[in-house]
Amino acid sequence: MLDSFTVHAGNSGARTQSPSSTAPNPFGLVNMLGNVKEFCLDWYAPDTYAERDSGAGVIDPLGPETGTEHVVRGGSFRSDPADLRSAARDHTDRNRCFMTDPQVPKSLWWYSDCTDIGFRVVSEVENGVPVPIGRN
Repeated sequence: MLDSFTVHAGNSGARTQSPSSTAPNPFGLVNMLGNVKEFCLDWYAPDTYAERDSGAGVIDPLGPETGTEHVVRGGSFRSDPADLRSAARDHTDRNRCFMTDPQVPKSLWWYSDCTDIGFRVVSEVENGVPVPIGRN
C-alpha cells in the first residue's frame, strides 16, 4: 500500500518520479513523503529537540535563528520506506550540495548537487481564493 502513495528506494529506480506516478493520499495530496526531501526554512541544530522543555508543547518550533544548514524532512527516493515520515529530520550538506557551483562566491541557493532535496509550494485557500502565506 505504501508504494501507491510514495516514491522510495525500493520502488524509485534510483531516481525521482513524476508526481503522477503516485496516487493521492486520503487528503488528496501527492508526494507528501518520499520522492524528494522537503527543504525547510528552519535552520538545523542537532540539539534542537533536546533543548526543549519536555513538559510544554511547542507549536511550529523554528529551531535556531541562524545557522549554516537547513532542515530537510520526509525522506526521498533514496530513503528506506521506514524513513518516509514528516518527523524524519535531516539537514542539508553545503559542502556536498555546492560542489559544482560555478559562481564565486558560492550561491546560497545552488543545491544542484543535492538531487534528492526539493520544496513544496503551499497556499491556504479562503472562499476559493489562494491566500499568500508569509513568515512574520
